[in-house]
Parts: sequence; C-alpha cells; structure tokens
Amino acid sequence: MAGGHLQREIKKRRPFDSLEQKAILDLYCTSDQIQICSTRLFRRHGLTPSQYNILLQHLAHPPRRGQASVDPGDRQPDDRRRAGDHGV
Repeated sequence: MAGGHLQREIKKRRPFDSLEQKAILDLYCTSDQIQICSTRLFRRHGLTPSQYNILLQHLAHPPRRGQASVDPGDRQPDDRRRAGDHGV
C-alpha cells in the first residue's frame, strides 16, 4: 500500500498495514499542522486558543440585552447552570 510523503516523514520502512492506518495518521498530522498554524495566528493577535474559543461562543450566542455575560473564569459546566444548581 502506498505511503508516500507520510511514510518518509515518520521514517517508516515497511508499508502501512492498511489504508485505514494511513488515513488515521494523515488525520493526526493534518490536525497537528492546523493547531500549530492557528496557535501562531492567535499569538500574533495576543490571544490564546481558549480566549479565541470564548470569542467564538460570544459571536455565536451573544448575551441578550440585560443578561450578564459569562465569566471566562467560570468553570461550572453548562448543564449545571441550566439546571438551576448554583452551588447552594
């Protein structure tokens, strides 16, 4: 089975055992490259990946007028917040 660039990059001498094995490794490599590029982009703008995710959440679901914005430091899961459990 053809391995090509990935096979050389990971210095694999024998062919991949299956196309599925190669596909999974290709996905991991692609994911890694996307993460590296996006982290560099965020850093140039003074953001961490977590801060960017919070910004996306605010864009997708902006607080309604009069509604308090979610504190990024609030680690309480959304399910508990919706259930009305305020830790009392």
